[in-house]
Amino acid sequence: MPELPEVETTKNDLIDLGFIGQEIVDFKCHWDNILENDTCQNFKSFLVHEKLLKLWRRAKYIVFELSNSKYLVVHLRMTGQFAKPKLDYEHLKHEHVHIQFEDNRWLVYKDTRKFGKFTIVSDIDAYFKHLGPEPLLDSFTDKIFDQCLGKTKGNIKSRLLNQLVVAGLGNIYVDEALYLSHILPTRMVKDVKPFERKLLRKSIQKVLSDGLDNMGTSLGTGEGNYLSVSGRRGQNKQRLKVFRREGLECFDCKSIILKVKLASRGTHYCPKCQS
Repeated sequence: MPELPEVETTKNDLIDLGFIGQEIVDFKCHWDNILENDTCQNFKSFLVHEKLLKLWRRAKYIVFELSNSKYLVVHLRMTGQFAKPKLDYEHLKHEHVHIQFEDNRWLVYKDTRKFGKFTIVSDIDAYFKHLGPEPLLDSFTDKIFDQCLGKTKGNIKSRLLNQLVVAGLGNIYVDEALYLSHILPTRMVKDVKPFERKLLRKSIQKVLSDGLDNMGTSLGTGEGNYLSVSGRRGQNKQRLKVFRREGLECFDCKSIILKVKLASRGTHYCPKCQS
């Protein structure tokens, strides 16, 4: 968490704030480990007096494209989030990065677990070369997905979590896509048949689109749970079929949803629908 729908929603909210075209006038960081292999002073020198030209997403990354041909790339990791901008600077608990724009508003980055990363990048294509295809683009075809998925002996759940295979997928939406396509998470990739792969590709697009339509998935009420920049909770939890529903009845067959650990992740499935 957050995964593609949550990051895309955050990106869209950031665009709506109206910072694009504005100059960055100040940068403050209160937890240097968030800055990837650099210092706060160097980040400030890269950012201050540069204009924000574009905001876009790649996989689970948010990209701030700058006028000096560099990019500020942000990975929210588990609990990172951008909060509502402030007119006056103040440093509250869990607020680790503050970026001031020319209209005097401060964009605030919060992170209760401090796993997020800010990186200054010069060659954006090289930085993202390891990522798989974007699943919501028209270019994500059955052929491309089949090639990326491959014929390995590993289980399908672990394979889908690999960002080389599909960019932006995480634990929630993998479990949901496997349920929708009736594939057991422990199945070996090499055993997933061609017709199942086609169904899985469509299921991935379906659960991600639903998540995006519902502004993401907020699983709890704690401070570290996902919120949009405007402070909205994602409404997709009500659409989940298996994730975090262990011990409850399957909506389709009434079997009890089970949970196992795969790839060090809690994995949820229906033993009948995904047999």
